[in-house]
Amino acid sequence: SPAPSSPAPTSPVPAPTGDAITTVQLTNTTASAQTNAAATFGQVFAQGHVRNGETLVGRNAAGASVPLQVDVKARHADGSLRHAVITAQLANSAANAVETISLVKASAAAAPAGTTPAALLNNGLTAGLPATLRRGADKASADELLKSGKYTSWLSGALVNEWLVQAPLKNSAGVEHPHLMAQFAIRSYAGSNSARVD
Repeated sequence: SPAPSSPAPTSPVPAPTGDAITTVQLTNTTASAQTNAAATFGQVFAQGHVRNGETLVGRNAAGASVPLQVDVKARHADGSLRHAVITAQLANSAANAVETISLVKASAAAAPAGTTPAALLNNGLTAGLPATLRRGADKASADELLKSGKYTSWLSGALVNEWLVQAPLKNSAGVEHPHLMAQFAIRSYAGSNSARVD
């Protein structure tokens, strides 16, 4: 379901170059209206539908632009898009409303930069995993891992950013557990003062 956020930084929307490839439906599952809510989902594409050098733009049922962020995750052998994680931002979403968004092929443009782990840490991000094991208390800290710079970017752009970090659990003496590891996915939507940590 859409996650509320503030407006994302604006950037030029690429001009559509064809008809809609497919449509998706986004449902506001809450009992209240939302403004500038973002939703992230995975989408697969047939070979050749979105060629290398092309991207996607969003259009709602009224024909208005819907801001999209397209994070490419896999391509077909010919270089065309096979799988992407797409984030759409809805300007207004009524309570329990279903929004139909068309994904339309467009010429690719330079992706605007998003936020950084440093911005989250400066705003007080703290997340961790405590565990009580046979040898005592162990833990892993997502914010300490971000501070170390040992992260992988999963989503990156103007609407949403997500970083992946992992490390073995450690006890109070700093000794790593030989078998147990924690993995964190830290997602931050533009304009939000919070992050989602899985």
